[in-house]
Amino acid sequence: MVFRKESRTDSFQRQISTLRQQLGSDEDEVDDAEELPTYSAPAEAAARSPLPSIESQRRHQPPRMSDASTGVVSANSSWSGTLRSEGSIQIFGTIEGELSASDEIYVAEGATVDARIRARTIIVAGAVTGTIECLGRLEVMPSGSISGDVTSPTLIVHEGATVEGDVKMQSPTPVE
Repeated sequence: MVFRKESRTDSFQRQISTLRQQLGSDEDEVDDAEELPTYSAPAEAAARSPLPSIESQRRHQPPRMSDASTGVVSANSSWSGTLRSEGSIQIFGTIEGELSASDEIYVAEGATVDARIRARTIIVAGAVTGTIECLGRLEVMPSGSISGDVTSPTLIVHEGATVEGDVKMQSPTPVE
């Protein structure tokens, strides 16, 4: 009996195969080795720490895809005024005014927000100016910047991010 350590590539290929079987994609049976690109890390990268590099953290994507309860301000779009959502809001463009969401507000890299923001979870990968009232967790990604007063029970600031202003860490309050 021979045991071998499974590489990340093998693990990824196995997971993709499992997902295809679950989705029932039997159309055009193609050899997985030809269909999927493979990744092999340089030998020097394998010798380094298993922590992700700063470059990989900078390429942050939205936490989840939008659905019927998610409002989206697309890139090259702007909004001025009050925007409230019983679900989530994802911002890829420009916002000015007031934002409120019961669930989550995501500010994408390249987006600019000059507003009063209130939500349970807030993720900032773009630029935010104004007041932030987070009821759960505020996360500032490496490309993110905040200029203004922040209130949040949990604050995560990644290396490379900037936060300028007063920061208060208080117990969460319910969303109105």
